[in-house]
Amino acid sequence: RGEGGVFGRSGKAFRSEPADGHSVTRRRRVRLRLACIRESRMAAPTPTTASAAALLCLALSLPAALAHTSSALARCRTRVSHVPRRAVGALPRRNTNGIAIRRTGRRPGGGWAARAEAEEDPRAGLVALGYDPDLIESAKGSRWDAQNQRWIRDESAKWGDVLVRPTYGRPYVIWPAVYEVLVSKNLQSIPPAHAQEQMKNGAILLDIREDVEFQEYHASGARHVALFERLDPPNTPLGIFYKLGYALVGVTPTDYNPNFAQQVLRVAGSKDRPIIVYCGYGGYLDQTTKTRLDKYPEGYRDPERAFGWESRSLRAAFELINAGFSNVVHMEGGLGKWSAQGLGTER
Repeated sequence: RGEGGVFGRSGKAFRSEPADGHSVTRRRRVRLRLACIRESRMAAPTPTTASAAALLCLALSLPAALAHTSSALARCRTRVSHVPRRAVGALPRRNTNGIAIRRTGRRPGGGWAARAEAEEDPRAGLVALGYDPDLIESAKGSRWDAQNQRWIRDESAKWGDVLVRPTYGRPYVIWPAVYEVLVSKNLQSIPPAHAQEQMKNGAILLDIREDVEFQEYHASGARHVALFERLDPPNTPLGIFYKLGYALVGVTPTDYNPNFAQQVLRVAGSKDRPIIVYCGYGGYLDQTTKTRLDKYPEGYRDPERAFGWESRSLRAAFELINAGFSNVVHMEGGLGKWSAQGLGTER
C-alpha cells in the first residue's frame, strides 16, 4: 500500500483523481465507515430489548434484596424474651473471648455471634424453647465451611449463640450442637432387623416423616408423628415472594412441629417406653469411613463426617431426649434400608 492509495492489479500503489476532486481512497474509507456503522447498529440491542432485560434482572434480584434486607432488620431488632428477667439473670453468663454477650454497642463481625450481642442473653432464647442453656458450649470447635458446604472441626471457633432464627418459622439448633448432645447421651443406632425384633417386645417404631410421605408407604406396624409441619408464610410482599420461590422449585415449605414431643407422649403413653425413630435414609453419627480395608482395616476419619451426617430422625431423637424421653433409639438406614431388606411396608 502506498501513501494515500490502494494496491491495483499490478501490485503497485496508485491514486486516481476523478472529475469531482475526490480520491478513490477517500470514497472507500467513507463506504467502509458507513458499513461499520450499519453493522454496529444491527448488533446493538434495541431500546425495547435493553429495557426488557433490565426489568427481568430487576425482577429476579428483588426477592433476594428483600430477603437480605429483612434478615438484616431481624438481626438488628430487639426481641422480647418470654423468660422472666429474674430467670435470665440467674442463668450463667460467660464471656468467651469477646464473642459471647456484652452489653455494648459494638458488634464485631456477623453471624450468630453478632446476633447474640444484639440480644440480652442467647441462653434466654434456649430456655424459652425448652432447651438446655449449656448447648452454647456444645458448639465449640465447629465452623461452617461455606466453600464446601459442610461443618468442619476448628478448635479456635466459639459461638455466642447456637440458634438459627429464620425469617419465618421456629428457631432451631445448629447441627454440631445437636451432634455433641447425641454423642454425649450415647444414642444407639440399630439395624432394621433388630428394630423389628424390639417391636415384638413392646417398642414403638416411630415414623417422623411428613404426612404425605407416610401416606405413600411406611414400615409395617409403624406409628406416625411428623417432626415437621407445613409452613404458610403470611401474605406480605416478602411472604408472597417466599411462596413464589418455593412454588418455582417445586418444594413445600416446612417448619418444626412445636407439639412434637407432646404428640409422641400421647402415642407412647410413657417417656420410659422404648421408641425407635426413623426417617427416609437415617443419617449417622459415625466419623469413620470403611473403604480400602486392605490399607485401613478399621477405617479412617473422614473430614466429610466430622459431625456424622445430619438427618430428620437424628434431630427427632434430639428433640425427644431434650423433652425427657429416656429410651430413644435410632434406626440406621431409615425406611430405605428397611424396605431393601424386605421387612414389609404398608400404606
